[in-house]
Amino acid sequence: MCCARGPNDLVFRERDFILQLLKRCQQFGEKCYRGACGDLYAAAISGTRSGTPGVPFQQDIELRDNARAALNAVPRFTPGYDLYQDLLRHAEQSIKRSYKEGEQFDDE
Repeated sequence: MCCARGPNDLVFRERDFILQLLKRCQQFGEKCYRGACGDLYAAAISGTRSGTPGVPFQQDIELRDNARAALNAVPRFTPGYDLYQDLLRHAEQSIKRSYKEGEQFDDE
């Protein structure tokens, strides 16, 4: 599946639609489901980021918070839960990386 890139908050603003889409994709098989999740993941993390060394990007903070909220609202075995889990993991890793880069910058 290949979808055009949309707004990176689409997976959160239209969560019910996204969950229905992923449920339908899952009915067509794992390849269809994984492809849709991959495209939605890519859209959610896309965009330019700029900021101060050592300070997490605002986009990553919003991604983390939105993913946490989605995970609290979506039942564990619902198609799409893993998408929000992957987005949370990505945001948390990006935030950690920002702090680590700041520490390295301070050491120089």
